[in-house]
Amino acid sequence: MSADEIATVRQMLQMTSGMFNYTESDAFNDAVEDAPSTMWTAEDTLTFIFDEAPYFEPGEGYYYSNSNYT
Repeated sequence: MSADEIATVRQMLQMTSGMFNYTESDAFNDAVEDAPSTMWTAEDTLTFIFDEAPYFEPGEGYYYSNSNYT
């Protein structure tokens, strides 16, 4: 998701934001395996979220994404 594609809070809570699910990121999962006791911050996870393309434009579909709660 780029800066010009803005999802609303409602879209995030309804899972219609299109935002990539950071827990599906190979890079995130590798980082967790390498350092399982790391306390991940929202800022940390944003890197993994925005490194990937969104699933769809906000409001154009439905997909459960843990990122919507970040």
